[in-house]
Amino acid sequence: MTGLPVFYNDAVAYIGNISLLANSTKATNVNFTLSGEELTATAIQSSQNTTLVLDSPTLAIDVSSDALDSAIFETSTTSGYSHSGFLYYGAQIVWLASGVLESKWVAETTDTDGLWVLKWAANGGTEDELLVVLKNLAPVALTA
Repeated sequence: MTGLPVFYNDAVAYIGNISLLANSTKATNVNFTLSGEELTATAIQSSQNTTLVLDSPTLAIDVSSDALDSAIFETSTTSGYSHSGFLYYGAQIVWLASGVLESKWVAETTDTDGLWVLKWAANGGTEDELLVVLKNLAPVALTA
């Protein structure tokens, strides 16, 4: 898995090809903007020149010590989740915890090949998840 976009699907963050989604009521690729210490998601304009307005535009992670939960989008704080403390370290999106930069992003497989759920592995994760680096830049297209 390399260079795949993050997308919004019913307030949960996914990685992969959005066209592989079935039966989604609200899904869109997103761009992130760092505002203070919050990552705000903006829907990427579709081919029909309409932009989906997201119900929950701020990325949040469960920072409980043993958490391995989906990164979600929210407008208010869910218990155990944090939507502040994000920073850019170069192009990487990291979280600042007690003065320490952390990057504990993992991707968990779904039932659909090419789609993963983006999670924050506060507990270090398991061997079933793939470690990922979340960036604020699109990957460079390779040419043959």
